[in-house]
Formats: sequence, C-alpha cells, structure tokens
Amino acid sequence: MRRALGAIFLLCLVPIQLCAAAPLEGCLTESEIASAAGKLAQEDWNTVSLTKLRTIWPTELSGLNCEADVCHSVWSMDRIIFGKCECCETFAFSIGRSTGTRTEQLDEVVFNYSMPERDQLLSAAKKILGNTGITDAELATIGRTNDRHFDWIKTSHNRRELSSLELRFSQRGQLWHLFINWGRNDLDSAGHSQ
Repeated sequence: MRRALGAIFLLCLVPIQLCAAAPLEGCLTESEIASAAGKLAQEDWNTVSLTKLRTIWPTELSGLNCEADVCHSVWSMDRIIFGKCECCETFAFSIGRSTGTRTEQLDEVVFNYSMPERDQLLSAAKKILGNTGITDAELATIGRTNDRHFDWIKTSHNRRELSSLELRFSQRGQLWHLFINWGRNDLDSAGHSQ
C-alpha cells in the first residue's frame, strides 16, 4: 500500500515539474534560443544578411524596411499580449554599399523572454547567454542584481571584435521578464582604434 501511494505521489509531481519549466504559450524554449544564439556567436556578423539570419533563426522574421544606407530591423513576434512583447527577438542591421551592391550587416540582437518565476527565468538566461561568449565566471554572476553589463574582446574571422551584452530582469504583473541587448563591433575597421 505504501509503495502504491508513493508511486501515485511521484506521478502527481512529474506533471507539475514539467509544467513549471515549460515556456509560456507561443514562446520558444530557452534551448531553441540558446542554440540559435550559439550559431550567431560563431558567425561573422559583418556577413550576416537577412537571408543568412533566416537560415539560423528558428521562427519567422518579419518587418523588413529596406532603404539604402540606413539601418533596418526585423523581428520575431512569438508572444505579444496586449501590445507588450513577452517573447520576441529583434535584429538590427546596417545597410551599406560595396561596389554598387547593397550589403547588410547584423549589428545588434535584442531578446525579450518571460516566465512566471524569477528562478526559471534566471536558469533560461544562463542557458541562452552561455552560448554568446561570456565566460563561466561572468555567467555565474547573473542574477545577483537585476541589471548587468558584460564586454569582451575576441579575435574572430581574422579581426578583433568587441561584444557587449546588456541584461535586465524585471517583473510586470505575474511574470518575470528578461531583456538582453547583444551587440558586436569590429575593432579593426575604419573608425576604431587598433
């Protein structure tokens, strides 16, 4: 009888644990975002066009507004409630001209992600950010405060790149929200000191 009650108790707990870790309806899982972020981290952002980004990002991207020599952006609106983005990503590009051909270059990515509990969101943030290039020591500090900034320089694709991440946790209503702004700059191009 005890074993039967114990088994029933365990079966009752399993769905609760699975539901607690599940993303909100319409949101990607943190694993899907982390995987795509890891692919972006490996790319030379100077060559990431909208076409290339669409092969990396797991959801549809829309909102393209192309005009020569101006920045434009696209976004994935996975979960918008009452006009507020609870889960979505925005990708900002610079548009240029090279030998008469328009070029697109990824400059910045903004992630918005929401979960019911701060601990769940903290775990999701660490999973997502673990693939961007910040160190394990910096990753361990995430969640100590609601706002963090990280910078690092690495050599990639034969150039030095400065990566920066702005991270913010906030609570609105019943949900905790994560905001990440991730940018990369080529330090060896014109206008940057070497």
